[in-house]
Amino acid sequence: MHSSRLTGRGLESSRTSTISSASGEGVGLDGAALREAVESSRYDEVIDENRRMASAAGIDAIPAHVFARRFLVLGAQPYDVLKQVVERIGAMPDQ
Repeated sequence: MHSSRLTGRGLESSRTSTISSASGEGVGLDGAALREAVESSRYDEVIDENRRMASAAGIDAIPAHVFARRFLVLGAQPYDVLKQVVERIGAMPDQ
């Protein structure tokens, strides 16, 4: 399913495999294993479940940062915004 999403964006299957391999190898992963996982849809169920949980929690943007299991910051934010959240958490009494 997730491989088909890449294909649905105009990337034919062979290019999807090339992208998976190159991306994985670029960060130190086994490119062949990554390609096999994408092509076999091995993790589709896990990805879909995580997507459902994120949606239920109101997460609908990337990136999404969850702080202290209480604060959700959606989208790319400047450093000062993230710093304010961390400071607010630091000022909270221990629970």
